[in-house]
Amino acid sequence: MRKLFCAVLAVFGLGSVAVQATPVELSSFSKDYGLNKDLAASMTNSGCKESVDNAWVIRSNNLKCTGYFETFDLTSVLAESIDSMTLTINYSDTNRGPNNTGHQHHENWHMQLLNAELMPIGTSAALVRTNAIYQQTFTFNSAQALFNDILAGNALSFLFTHKGNGTQDFNLYSAQLTVFGTPLPVVNPSNPVPAPTGILLFGLGLALIGGIRNAAKTK
Repeated sequence: MRKLFCAVLAVFGLGSVAVQATPVELSSFSKDYGLNKDLAASMTNSGCKESVDNAWVIRSNNLKCTGYFETFDLTSVLAESIDSMTLTINYSDTNRGPNNTGHQHHENWHMQLLNAELMPIGTSAALVRTNAIYQQTFTFNSAQALFNDILAGNALSFLFTHKGNGTQDFNLYSAQLTVFGTPLPVVNPSNPVPAPTGILLFGLGLALIGGIRNAAKTK
């Protein structure tokens, strides 16, 4: 009987591995600062909204406002678990050429994540120095301590910091956040239908039980 029990467990164990859920795209949020002129979360002061070439201008040491920051609200994401997120931004002019004195600008822009209180969390990530429009993607997952801060605040917020010389600026065209994880199981109580995999495993289990019993009788 012990062998029979173990054999049935083996069949159902294999089945559970086969139907294990894999992370899927749960939601995607985007801001088009160029063509749509979407406003960032920080743009409550008209002085902060400076546009050029279908983009918002991000400046260091901006005296007109407290500076750019963006927030993507995650409260609408319904999931069994959130496993990772990707933040993709499109920008240009983070490495403007020499000025009229012949000296190269020392631009050094970084993306900095913020918690629910808009305080910096984790280590900032450098933007690529480029003159042309460039797309850069940052990935966050449960292996990073800051990921728990993001989930706890039900939002992903970020800003840009300049760690180079002088007052600089760059053009920001868009930002998109994509959330991956395990969706909530679909339940329809008015018409419960057994999953095909479950029926198959149950049938295999019964067949295995019958085969073992028949083998025992012939001995």
